Parts: sequence; C-alpha cells; structure tokens
Amino acid sequence: MSVNAVPAQSVASVVNVVSAENVPNAAKDGNIVHVPTITKKFNKQKDRTMIRLNCFFQAKKGKYNEALDAAILLTAKTQKHEGMISYDVFESATRKDVFMFCETWESEEALAKHSATPEFVECVGIIESCGEMKIEKLQL
Repeated sequence: MSVNAVPAQSVASVVNVVSAENVPNAAKDGNIVHVPTITKKFNKQKDRTMIRLNCFFQAKKGKYNEALDAAILLTAKTQKHEGMISYDVFESATRKDVFMFCETWESEEALAKHSATPEFVECVGIIESCGEMKIEKLQL
C-alpha cells in the first residue's frame, strides 16, 4: 500500500467527502492528511493487456485548487472500481499549476466502465472546466 500526502485544506473543501475521519486508514499529521491508496496485485495473462493512463493537467489561473479537489475526490471514489489496479493523483514539485493522474486498469472494458460512472463524469467535467488535460495511453 502506498500513501499519498494531501494538504488538509484541499481535502476539507471537497464537501468533507475526503477527510481523515471518513477515509479508511487515513491519518492526519498537522496540515497533512495521509490518504492510503490501493494498488491491487495483478497477474498478467498472456491474452490480456493492461491499460496505463498518464493524465497531465494544467490549471487556468486561480483554478488549481478547485481542479485538485475534484481530482482527490475522484481518486478516493475510484479506489473500489472493478478492474482498477492502481489510481492516484500527484502534484508537480516544479510547476504549481500542474498535477497528474496515474492509472492502471486490467482491461479496456474496466476503463470504459470507470469512465461512464457518475463520479467520473462529474469530477472530470469540473477538472476540464478548470484547465487543460493531456492524456497518454499505454498498453502494458
């Protein structure tokens, strides 16, 4: 299990959906909430191809926090989606207006189901209204 450190003020503004109190195994340390992310074990079969997405986001001026809040919410809700191997969001250490989703899915079908969920449609709509996304798709 890996741990993603998220500023507590970003988490609090997501209508209290993601917090140390209501995310299993989350811990608060000062202004940081440590949210555990799940990486599921996957045994690649010869006839199956995993899908990896790297989704880069660059915010419009003044829109970064709104987009990041939606990204954190989507990440938390996606942890239990069928076919998800790993799914996390990372903030850039060098550019204050950039973050990245890093996703691995068991199959195209699992990714398509995820992309059709209400939380995906809502959160990605918010994120896209706040800036620009570039998606890299890889087959593993």
